[in-house]
Amino acid sequence: MGVPYIAVRYRPDGNRTSWIDITEFITINPAKGLQATANTAEFDIVNVNNRFSTKPPGASRDKWFLEDDDIEIYADWQPITYSQSQLIFSGNIIERNQKRGTSNRIISIKAVDRTFIILNKLWAKHYENTKPDEIIKQVIASTGKTKLRDGTIIQITTNNVNPQGYDFEPVDYTVVYKPVYEILEELSQPGFLYNNTLGRREDRSWIFWVDSNNDLHWQYPEQETNLTLTEGADKILNYNLTLTTFDVVNMIIYYGGEDWYGNEVLGYFLDLTSESSHLKMKLQPMRDIGTNVKDTELKFQMNAGKIVQDDSTPGALVWQEKRYTATYPIVPHFPLVDFYGNSVSDTVDSDYKYNKYLRNWIRFLCNERARKITQKYGNPRYKGSIELIGTNAFTPGDLIKVTVESENLNNYKLRIHDVQHNFTRNGWFTTLQLEEDEKAVST
Repeated sequence: MGVPYIAVRYRPDGNRTSWIDITEFITINPAKGLQATANTAEFDIVNVNNRFSTKPPGASRDKWFLEDDDIEIYADWQPITYSQSQLIFSGNIIERNQKRGTSNRIISIKAVDRTFIILNKLWAKHYENTKPDEIIKQVIASTGKTKLRDGTIIQITTNNVNPQGYDFEPVDYTVVYKPVYEILEELSQPGFLYNNTLGRREDRSWIFWVDSNNDLHWQYPEQETNLTLTEGADKILNYNLTLTTFDVVNMIIYYGGEDWYGNEVLGYFLDLTSESSHLKMKLQPMRDIGTNVKDTELKFQMNAGKIVQDDSTPGALVWQEKRYTATYPIVPHFPLVDFYGNSVSDTVDSDYKYNKYLRNWIRFLCNERARKITQKYGNPRYKGSIELIGTNAFTPGDLIKVTVESENLNNYKLRIHDVQHNFTRNGWFTTLQLEEDEKAVST
């Protein structure tokens, strides 16, 4: 197998100081070595002779390994030149734990990449008549920048959002303090993606990831690939691939919250693409959807003077034990859709119509959430892991054709969801976490 080349370097004050090579102080043992995934890195540093008890060279403070300090990890089977192709992790320290070992103090470090910090930011805004890819770009423009303690600015770019340049139908979309990654997940669902260029609704959820250059990719999960892994031909050490059937859910019964009359929006979603021979139902409360829609609508219309609370002559619209009166015609702040979720054009000129279209929109959003659940659990799909001799050849988002004859898999397409590198005294090992793509939905 040979001996891999590894380099770990550290920068205490961001771009105000030079990188410091700390590779020789990293402890590697069979139980726990250096571990790095797309988002995190964990390793132990041996503080030999209190090496890290003095001031870091060129730093403006006395302590080593503080929050936000930079960490980079490189690995290859050739000498390290610090090239981009050898970089397996780049991020910032979030946790430092110091303990005494047998003869030296051990400093345990946990770091996360910068995208982890940014994609967990909360965001709230209403987007009206805006294309999904434009919403994503606007969200990232507003949230995708973070300032580290040393003043360094990290910015996620959107050069690869919708790289094919598809023309999507505009949507109305309200987000109330959700993490950015949840916004990306929601806008990646077929219900938000009517492709005018292709003249159809997307048949699969789109996928997204952030590359090593901090650029966001958001695209259709293409089903063609030249990447392969073959048992016997490639350096596969171990694999654990399971066709999961125990977690199948192909029907969702949901409670979507109250309508304007105080009645529950009750519905169900059935995944017609499920290959399971049994109906697997799940009851899923989704009352937060109705709450968010009504809260947003009520505030908008009251600000516009179209809805008023009237305790002396109570109106027909009910919300949180209060009654309201609407002045018609009214233009709802949510899209008008029919019972099946298709866009319609109509004049809302009565309580009846107002309530009907509110229920339809709540039902549409509940169906989209249910679709997301069933697409993840609606069909038996392969998922698991493959362990390889250390390699930088794969990244999250890659689609590969896997051939494992002993499992009757021949060029079976699996997508990489995570890449983990482990370094022990026995060498460098790379584990790919894989999952079969969701089935295409008929459009």
